[in-house]
Amino acid sequence: MANKLLDNLLVIIDGSVGEGWRYIVNLGHINHTDYYQSCEQLGRGREWKLFFFSSVLCPIVLYFILAIWTLIKWSLLRSKRVIIGQPHHVKLPESVFGKARAVAVASEMSLPWSDRLQQEANKIACGQNVIGRIVGIVGFVAAMTSFGIYVHDVSDVVPDLEVCRSWLVTLEWQIDFGCNLFFLFYFFLRLLASNRKVWFLSELYTLVDYATIPTAFICFIRNRNWSGFRFLRILYIFWIPEVLQCFGLIKNRNEARLSQLVCHLAGVVLVGAGVFHLIENFHVVLENGHSYWKFLYFTLITISTVGYGDIYPLSAWGRLFTCLFIMAALGLFASSIPDIAGMVGTRYKYGGKFKLESGSHHIIVCGHITYCIAKQIMDNCFHNDHEVKNLSVVFISDDDPDLEMEALLKMNFTQVIYLQGDVLNNRDLERVAIKDAFACLIIADRSPERENSEDALNIMRVISIKNVHPTTRVIVQLLHRHNQVRTVHSV
Repeated sequence: MANKLLDNLLVIIDGSVGEGWRYIVNLGHINHTDYYQSCEQLGRGREWKLFFFSSVLCPIVLYFILAIWTLIKWSLLRSKRVIIGQPHHVKLPESVFGKARAVAVASEMSLPWSDRLQQEANKIACGQNVIGRIVGIVGFVAAMTSFGIYVHDVSDVVPDLEVCRSWLVTLEWQIDFGCNLFFLFYFFLRLLASNRKVWFLSELYTLVDYATIPTAFICFIRNRNWSGFRFLRILYIFWIPEVLQCFGLIKNRNEARLSQLVCHLAGVVLVGAGVFHLIENFHVVLENGHSYWKFLYFTLITISTVGYGDIYPLSAWGRLFTCLFIMAALGLFASSIPDIAGMVGTRYKYGGKFKLESGSHHIIVCGHITYCIAKQIMDNCFHNDHEVKNLSVVFISDDDPDLEMEALLKMNFTQVIYLQGDVLNNRDLERVAIKDAFACLIIADRSPERENSEDALNIMRVISIKNVHPTTRVIVQLLHRHNQVRTVHSV
């Protein structure tokens, strides 16, 4: 049996080497169209069923293996009647074993020798150490590289789903296969780190791995390329906000929200174009098909309800998906575009820097800022009986000002400025000129759900301000008396 398998592998390798050598010999005589020949035109036929069912059978096999492993753990731990490896040993009643739900309980159990391995894998998968952050960044780069290779393949003059070429002379296929090898390693790493493996096998990125990794290995074995579901790798674009935060390029919550909206909208559009390309080119060969860019254009004009009519789906499945796509993506498009435009405008409106004029003073107000609080502070600061003249008030908060607050700011625009940021960030403290501030007021949120955590957050704000400029006068509002005493002694 082993000899037969080895002989088959040698035949495949010999065929690839021979085809690659023929390509090298005829390199100057082969044209671009012949190089991108369809497998169906070469008489090798299409093998889309093999690719499709490999992606379908992959989760079934994994669930079967997980069930077998769960039964093994259940049999090993049944005699002990405890869950080993958890923070507290939980006694299991006798009636649990022997029932169907015992399998679900046993799936959460862990053996002593696997605890340490799972903890290390969890640190890497969650990016809690340097190796984990490097692995995450490499995974994002590999996903974008794989999607770029997919776009290169389906943007060709021959938009066929299956193309037969030699792997030895196709560098982009080799790079894509290397990316899928990394994704296979990353898949098992996340599986090992997961505490709930049943739920992990149905997550979004796990489904993407089902659709792309098995087909990559089949393409390597069969010496062909199938574009298929490779466009799903663009869903890793949802990682961009996390990558930007990892490099410190996102400074506040609004920028994080803006990046999330842009990435979600771009991901939906690019995936929709890939689905249209797959459906419409499924039974089409060569000059009768359309490239990925045409379907991207069709997706954009469809989701924006323009619909010029120059490109439209011809198949019944394509028309059905168009109806579903419009119902699902139109709401996202209609809600995301105004939010993105508003956040971009707000970023430039409230993302500036306070400049202190000579002979003037300013106080900084942060924390829980509302219209009523801001009005009270402004009435007291700008009262005629106060000795401090030429006083300005700088409000800094992560939240956007509401309509009442904006009206109040417009009425006092010569003396009041509103900036988006957080005093926990040193850059935002420089924006409000903390070193030249007359005082800094920290307002507490008195809502019941924030009562316990509000004092801790405000104390952290005091510490952040004192670290940048120890002589700044800070007036903080605390809700619990014991925290007031501790803050006075510590600061």
